Amino acid sequence: QKFSTGEIINLMSTDAQQLMDMTSNLNLLWSAPFQILMAISLLWQEMGPAVLAGVAVLVFV
Repeated sequence: QKFSTGEIINLMSTDAQQLMDMTSNLNLLWSAPFQILMAISLLWQEMGPAVLAGVAVLVFV
């Protein structure tokens, strides 16, 4: 099967975009839980147990 130059460039561009999207999503996979835990811990230091009400609302909604 032969592809033209334009088709090859299109395929390479699509693959590069998918690779870029995957690396971004993999970064979010580990950083999002870390950011959530850090935010809750910092709020806990400022507000104490009242933070649990906000966390409960977020979990149930």
